Amino acid sequence: MGFFKKEEPKNLDLPNLPGMPELPNIPSSQNENFSSLPALPRNTAGENIGLQAIKDNVSSSEYTPSGSNFTESAPRIASSSTSSSPIFIKLDKFKEAMDKFEEIKVKVSEIESTLSKLKEIKQQEEAELSLWDKEIQVIKEKVAGIDSSLLNRI
Repeated sequence: MGFFKKEEPKNLDLPNLPGMPELPNIPSSQNENFSSLPALPRNTAGENIGLQAIKDNVSSSEYTPSGSNFTESAPRIASSSTSSSPIFIKLDKFKEAMDKFEEIKVKVSEIESTLSKLKEIKQQEEAELSLWDKEIQVIKEKVAGIDSSLLNRI
């Protein structure tokens, strides 16, 4: 067994790696556009506002570098206000969401039945406790009657 035996270093001949590719030169006009971007907006608590709010506040000419092939055909995230535009999702994701929703409904009904059972048990306990309370009052009255009859004889 050679677990603790020092092995001789093997001489591996590795091929030379190709050089790094050259980066394209960026014209100085594009560098100036990036330095003149507006500051990120903040809410009243001082936290950063979401990406959609930033996109809404910055016009396309401010964040689109000159000479790029960018078009504003990218889908937009729906805002919190009601919108009549359709939302597209994959059918399997929809089915998965519906299955999860059904599971949630089953769990809620189970919780509801458990809660009703607990309420029934609590009512039975309350009835039992009130019965015990009445029995204790009867015993107290009998003890008081016996006590007063014994004290009158002394």
